[in-house]
Amino acid sequence: MRIQINKDIVGWNDPGWALLLIGVVAALVLGYLRQFVALLPACVFHSLTGYPCFACGSTRAFSALIDGEFLTAFRFQPLFVVGCLVGASCVVRASLALIAGKRISVELTDRDRFLIRCGVLVSIVVNWVYLVRSDI
Repeated sequence: MRIQINKDIVGWNDPGWALLLIGVVAALVLGYLRQFVALLPACVFHSLTGYPCFACGSTRAFSALIDGEFLTAFRFQPLFVVGCLVGASCVVRASLALIAGKRISVELTDRDRFLIRCGVLVSIVVNWVYLVRSDI
């Protein structure tokens, strides 16, 4: 893995801005539709099997994050909260690149990519086991 600071042309084409836009739109939609959350359809996987899917609790976690209840959000869906933190770090990176005019880039080897993929898969499985055990 190699980290570099480049003086590339920095602009609004960074993926961090797309994540920011998605987050803002999701927050506005959820804020508007919060009164209707109870009307959302139940998880099909949970309805059929009695077990939560790997994403169960994400809507409640996002709602708790909007309210500033980080521990409650983490209790509902830990992996979603970690994903939001990763997304927020991408937005911060894009903002700093736009302000400073320099972009931080990370070059990954094939081994690094493999280890990251394995880590993501293990995180998904561990998160799902947590959801099954906690019965949220």
